[in-house]
Amino acid sequence: MNSPLRTVLLILAVMLMGWPATYGQKTATLKVSQRLDQVLRWLPTDCETLVVLNGPLKTPRKAPQAPEFLVSAQLFFFFGIANLLPEGLLPKQPHGPKVVMAVDASRRFTAPKGLGMMEFEDCQILFFNASAHDAVETALKTWIEKSPKTIQIGDTKVAVFAEKGQNDQRPLLVARAQRGVLLCANNRKFLQQVLARMKRKNPDRAFPDSLPEWRHVDMEAPMWGMRHYRKGFADRDPSSPLGPQAGANVADPKAVGLVFSLEAKPEIAKVRYLSGAKDAVRIVRRGWNNPGEKLTPKIHEMKPGVIEITTPTQGRTGTVFLLVLMGYLGHGIYM
Repeated sequence: MNSPLRTVLLILAVMLMGWPATYGQKTATLKVSQRLDQVLRWLPTDCETLVVLNGPLKTPRKAPQAPEFLVSAQLFFFFGIANLLPEGLLPKQPHGPKVVMAVDASRRFTAPKGLGMMEFEDCQILFFNASAHDAVETALKTWIEKSPKTIQIGDTKVAVFAEKGQNDQRPLLVARAQRGVLLCANNRKFLQQVLARMKRKNPDRAFPDSLPEWRHVDMEAPMWGMRHYRKGFADRDPSSPLGPQAGANVADPKAVGLVFSLEAKPEIAKVRYLSGAKDAVRIVRRGWNNPGEKLTPKIHEMKPGVIEITTPTQGRTGTVFLLVLMGYLGHGIYM
């Protein structure tokens, strides 16, 4: 990674997490569940991948430094707003505005035009703590004033920036959802759907309780997520096991989904892959076992249809694990 990009990513870590931070502190399950249920009802029901960053994270002066792996994971998945950093548009607070919860939802994954990250529709929802609300409001006004372009979606003004990719420029849309809540999307239609659903009561939601993935995910982990495979777009998605063998998948017509959780202490990652395939263990080993890159996770069948993958996350192992995980979630990088 080049030095300027590393600097940008480290600054983003400070902004989002108030780094250094104390990880692993649990929020009240009921409170998190209520907020998450609200977010899931805002999201379009055809979302396929969900990533959640839990909080609140405190910043005592003598707190231990956050584990490098968790910081890297946060930056991989919550990178969108980093593109605003070079413009000097961040709200100014002693330790940066604190994100108490961040949710990333994505869908419709396709291969990139060349090298770089896969194409997909994505929306990030950031909840800031009450003490940061004024700073966030000020920052949003600055973004609106300095953005190259603004658009109107209903009664919401949206700042439009250009997110530079390997071979093209993608839009980066930033909007205020409500006080203390920001939306950052890369697709106008996706953002429009989220804003519309926020204005009404929705009996349906993305990732309903009926999905089997909910029985396996650890919602109190510092960072967790899931992907529920959908057949409707699989033929165009090189990361979906429901499609033909491609550059970012291992074909599995009976795949259901997967969940993951990242822990700080001990520094360990867990993935559970759900599939009705009789040879599910073999399929998982093909995708996750890579001794040449120092990724040799423990893989075992917990029960029929549920394969667990666990690995320590220090050093090269953690980096390779993240790259493989991103591919499974539809955020793969072509290098």
